[in-house]
Amino acid sequence: MSTSEYNFETKYNAKDSEGRWEFKRTGTSIASTIRVTLRLWHLRATQRPQLARLSDQKLRDIGLTRAQAEYEAAKPFWRA
Repeated sequence: MSTSEYNFETKYNAKDSEGRWEFKRTGTSIASTIRVTLRLWHLRATQRPQLARLSDQKLRDIGLTRAQAEYEAAKPFWRA
């Protein structure tokens, strides 16, 4: 997960008691919630394939193994 995606998720979401992401109930509109969700999905859909294409050296630089990168890249965009 990139820094920009991390900041995006923590700004707009919170984890429930079982560790799943859910939207905070802060009086935001439905349209705003949809916009945030679509933006997050877009980030995941573009960043996960990029992660899969990184060289082993670059993965080591960010502290990931090839298996971890492939696992993350294989997830659908709607899954955190």
